[in-house]
Amino acid sequence: EPGSVMKIMTVAAGLETGPIAADSHYEDNGVVEFAGMSIRNWDLLAHGRTSITQMLEDSLNVGAVWVALQTGEGPFYAELDDFGFGQPTGVDLAGELPGVLHHPGEAGWYDGFLASNSYGHSVDATPLQVIAAVNAVANDGVLMRPFVVAERIPAEGPSLVTQPERRRQVINPTNALSLRRMLQSVVDNHATAAAIPGYSVGGKTGTTE
Repeated sequence: EPGSVMKIMTVAAGLETGPIAADSHYEDNGVVEFAGMSIRNWDLLAHGRTSITQMLEDSLNVGAVWVALQTGEGPFYAELDDFGFGQPTGVDLAGELPGVLHHPGEAGWYDGFLASNSYGHSVDATPLQVIAAVNAVANDGVLMRPFVVAERIPAEGPSLVTQPERRRQVINPTNALSLRRMLQSVVDNHATAAAIPGYSVGGKTGTTE
């Protein structure tokens, strides 16, 4: 489970499909009831009127669920598919696993997955899938195919240099920029241990069970 790092993709889905904007706010009551579950923030507190940036900074589950509900099942899972969850990245290594991402209507689907998936639970992903998805935000919304081997040198003939391979545009560059600014605020104001002097650094904290 990627845990709260998935909130990056949840916000990306909300921005890209239109129900939220970079300056959106929601009312954080500390708990949300959904599909028979009581979902609470990690700090068990109600934060009142909260911005999306603040939600990411403080990693508030209630806000992530709110974004997912605003986005809706269809658009939310279409965006997670675009980000590459539940499918191999195509990396040049044998035996890559696709991970597990349930979809509405499929066998094993539970209505509560929409909420729990928004903060990175009830979904299985490889570290490579997660970093590829996050890198798409850094790369103006373009998902790239990761690779390990930079160059192959045969016994005879020219060497074969691996070229970067674009997979698809996941979110538009404007939304990617807005999200990068939010993630920079996460590091500047919360995850300060990740800061690097002289560089603008964006990131997201994450915890799983």
